[in-house]
Amino acid sequence: MNVRRRSAARRRPPPAETVRPRLDVGHRPPPGRTVRRRHKVKGRHTDATAGSDTIFTVGRLAQLAPLVLIGLLVGLREIWAVQALLFALLLTAPGCLLLRALRVPDSAVAAFPLYVPSASLVVLLLSGLAVNVLGPLVGVVAPLRPVPLLVGLELVCLLLFWAGMSAPGEAAISWHSLLPVRWLILPALLPLTAAAGALRLNNGYGNAVAVATVIACVVVLIAGIAAVDRLGDGRLGVLLFVVALAMMWSYALRSDLVYGFDIATEYATARATIEAGVWHANHSTDAYGAMLSITTLPAQLHALSGLPEVLLLKVAYPVVFALFPVGVFNLARRFLPRRWAFLAAVYVLAQGEISQQLPALARQEIALVLFVALVGAVFDGRMRRYQRLTMIGLFVPAVVMSHYSSAYFAIVMLGGAVALQLAVSVFRRVSSVNGALSASFAGITFFAVLWYVPITDSASNVSQFRTLVTSDGLQLMPHGIPGQSLFASYLNGTELTNMSASEYSRAVRDNYKASKPYIIPYGDSRRIRYRLQDAAAPKAPVVVPVLRGVLNIGELLAKQLGNLLALVGALVLVLRRRSPGAARVVGLLSIPALGFLAIFRLSGTFAVAYNQGRAQLQAMVLLSIPLFWVLHRIPHGRLVPARRAETIHRVLGAAAASAVITIFLNTSGLVGATLGGGTGSNLAATGEDFERFYMFTPELAAARWLGEHRDDPKSFVYGDRYGQLRLATAARISNGFVTDITPQTLNRHAWIYSSYNNTVYGRARSTLNGRLATYVFPNSFIDTHYNLVYANKYSKVFYR
Repeated sequence: MNVRRRSAARRRPPPAETVRPRLDVGHRPPPGRTVRRRHKVKGRHTDATAGSDTIFTVGRLAQLAPLVLIGLLVGLREIWAVQALLFALLLTAPGCLLLRALRVPDSAVAAFPLYVPSASLVVLLLSGLAVNVLGPLVGVVAPLRPVPLLVGLELVCLLLFWAGMSAPGEAAISWHSLLPVRWLILPALLPLTAAAGALRLNNGYGNAVAVATVIACVVVLIAGIAAVDRLGDGRLGVLLFVVALAMMWSYALRSDLVYGFDIATEYATARATIEAGVWHANHSTDAYGAMLSITTLPAQLHALSGLPEVLLLKVAYPVVFALFPVGVFNLARRFLPRRWAFLAAVYVLAQGEISQQLPALARQEIALVLFVALVGAVFDGRMRRYQRLTMIGLFVPAVVMSHYSSAYFAIVMLGGAVALQLAVSVFRRVSSVNGALSASFAGITFFAVLWYVPITDSASNVSQFRTLVTSDGLQLMPHGIPGQSLFASYLNGTELTNMSASEYSRAVRDNYKASKPYIIPYGDSRRIRYRLQDAAAPKAPVVVPVLRGVLNIGELLAKQLGNLLALVGALVLVLRRRSPGAARVVGLLSIPALGFLAIFRLSGTFAVAYNQGRAQLQAMVLLSIPLFWVLHRIPHGRLVPARRAETIHRVLGAAAASAVITIFLNTSGLVGATLGGGTGSNLAATGEDFERFYMFTPELAAARWLGEHRDDPKSFVYGDRYGQLRLATAARISNGFVTDITPQTLNRHAWIYSSYNNTVYGRARSTLNGRLATYVFPNSFIDTHYNLVYANKYSKVFYR
């Protein structure tokens, strides 16, 4: 009797949370064959094939409804509600047709919904590129216009529809499983409140709504962590999406135009492409212009949806990127229980780069979403081998054409993983080659070389990096404080350090003498009365210094401990004998990513080539899995007594949740807004972030006037780091631009642009050799030696 009970207990299935989902979809008839079912009705046999064929035909034709709707609504794209609907259709309908044409099972799409918008982006990128290339061959001078783009997209979608006609029923996407509609109503209020808070700040109404929105985001994340076992994957994905979108809109909707550094040039590039109506491939000195994510894609979305280019970059692109943490969560669910997978996604969401930097990096928003989809396809066991390889073959060129740095870092991760697997196979009985991993590495390397060298000739950034390394060497800690230890330098990273105005003045003078002898300053520029004086943006006083310090240290320790645990988890997954093949590949990808992240924190040479925070965010797609896998497996280790496993599990879960929320409190700006010490411009209308990135309409008008009246394209134009964004956005000045406005670096004949911060606050900002200088704008020298040719209350232009 006891034996029977013990056998029954052994046969009892494990809890639902730990059951590995079935990757097969069961037996199905070959494509093209019809299964004839005979039903017995009142003693007679009836054939059900006719009825099922009718349902089959109606269901297939219903897939054309979104295409018809797009064609009809394009003529009404001036209405804002139609614009929103068209944008939603463009991000879903093409992707659904592509996934069905590839016979991707519904189970794979339901487990990874990011496939739908990512596949739509692939269709849009490739169809837009095809129209741009083929249009001039048939006499269409400006192919990036509504009619040619609509015809091209509809033809591509019709071909995909025809290719998916014979797809089995399992390839039909179940929208009910993807979108819990009833759960979208209340959470959707969070991004709308964030938008209202940003717009109120823009109009000088205070930050009460903005602060309340961030507090609501914190509450939503805590509630999601607490109720994670009662919520399904779909609802947790909705929570991640709305919090990510709310935080991104809180930054993106600031400013009278676009907000951020890179997006200023991206906006100018997108606008130029839209105005020209055509995209040219050769961009030898313009890497931005070679990226389809900020050229043909915004032109296509603008032409078909009617959304202005500024709203595309400020509103629509963040909607796409808000799916990034959702993709991380769905990817982590393949390896972790729901609670730990949700914590992994929240940990990635808590990184400040998502809300602060990515809204100002439109090209990388698109690239990272496609990169997550690429990684998802690599690890997707629900698809057949040819489907996975086809998906990889589509996502690889899309990543390459969207952002060069994301592609370079992906090559590093994939190439390092392939090399590590070969090395591990020497002393472990594991496969030396992973097909999907090797195909991804070979594909992205080949297409990157093809796209950046012969097609667009846009690999100038690689050449610059090679020149920098050749001339200066691979400098370690070039920006560190003298006498600082290696550990302290690693913790501080490659963030800019400050330098005094007098030190900057001497250094920049010597630098210009050596590297720019063609700039001839005025003879009296060294007079004592023209010496630079220190200045700094005001900061709110810290209310509770001890608490603020504890939170700052807690954030730093949580992040660095996370990197350490991710390294431990990756090593265990790689070297552990019983690691599943997919889990070992995660570890293989994580180790080279961690290695290069350490180099980015220590080497200023690499930091100049690629932003450390953005590299961290891309690596977190995979690093979050071994990090939380370690925390999940500790209670199940041999050294932990069974009676204490549950207690340790709860303690680790509470500690991980506390660390994640602590990071989010700091990166969201809530700590700075409540405890003082400065915060981001999402919660304040003052501070360094606000002064640098918030662009007023009169400032842009002055920059636009300068661009229109600059007759000689070789004449020098001066603008500091504040003015640089305004000139890049409105004047599109690239040649002859100088960022150091000091008496000893101003050429005798030049244009000088004075931004709002220069004019009203009397403050200038510049960098030299990785160090930052903030000084008093030299108004007295400029007024004496240059003529005022344009002025408004916000900005001025001088010329001589």
